[in-house]
Amino acid sequence: MDRDLDHPADEGPGLPQAGLHANVSQMGRDPRTEGDYRRSIGLYESLMAGEPRDPELRDGLADAYYNRGVLQFYSGGIRQADPSIRRAIAIVEERAAENPREPQLLELLGGHRIQLSVWLAQSGLTKAAEEERRALLESYARLTKAPSSGPSTEDHARWASLAYYKLAQLMVMPGWEREREVVLRRGLAFEPKHPDLLLELASLLAFRRDAGGIKLTEAVSLAKRAVETQPARSEYWRVLALAHLHAHDLPNASRAVEESLKLHPAEGQASDRLLMAMVSWERGRRDDAKRWYVLALDRMVQQPQEDPDAPKYMSEAKDVLKPILVAEHLTADPGR
Repeated sequence: MDRDLDHPADEGPGLPQAGLHANVSQMGRDPRTEGDYRRSIGLYESLMAGEPRDPELRDGLADAYYNRGVLQFYSGGIRQADPSIRRAIAIVEERAAENPREPQLLELLGGHRIQLSVWLAQSGLTKAAEEERRALLESYARLTKAPSSGPSTEDHARWASLAYYKLAQLMVMPGWEREREVVLRRGLAFEPKHPDLLLELASLLAFRRDAGGIKLTEAVSLAKRAVETQPARSEYWRVLALAHLHAHDLPNASRAVEESLKLHPAEGQASDRLLMAMVSWERGRRDDAKRWYVLALDRMVQQPQEDPDAPKYMSEAKDVLKPILVAEHLTADPGR
């Protein structure tokens, strides 16, 4: 049952405490008062009386409403913030509809709607949060629909696929895997050979703990297509290796990670080493698995910023290698 709207509840699983954007909580502590934002809104609205369609004034009004909503959320909860955030969303969506090929407007719309949904969920309003997720997907479907005239189909497909890719990136922090899958598939419908969309969807399926045989087969297929577009990118080979590994195709998993290793000197990055450890373990090569795992830990300590994907592969390795980690008293924390 939905809880009280007046104060946000404790953070739920998978929801970021600071909100979608890194500066949201800082905005909530902004020394300006609600009265300051109210005056800004009044000023923008008075200026717009003479120029109601001026894009800069409308953008400024949307920003003022959104910033007031952030302040209201942190000071009084979602009941106070909701009208301001929704007014900002309405203005941005109207602007995006008028200028569909301005990617920053669609990205701003996506960010605002995701943030509102996160706050609704944090406040215990599960049903309202789900409705906001659906509204986001519906607005993107409407705004990325191919026009009957204007830019070429190819140009539109390129723009729409990029818009969906950026939306999928926005969905990473709140952990919206279901929606990310929908969004990535929509992007690929516009541009089936988009390398980043292929990689992201393959990775999403390959890292999914409960993925069945059909999804893993699809992950392998997507990763193969991604590798064909970017054979010199090691992260593409790693996702292919992981998909093969989870599909229990150890020879192809080994070949894929070996291709990634070729692209890096000194026995690869931490992710490569973790993959080699998992493949070695599954092939019954305990000593090799231990050696690669220790090498991965060393790399993560020595070069902590080098490999942003390493934590994801470490999470996988901790599950696959649990027997040897326990038996050998090996740490799963690269900082120890």
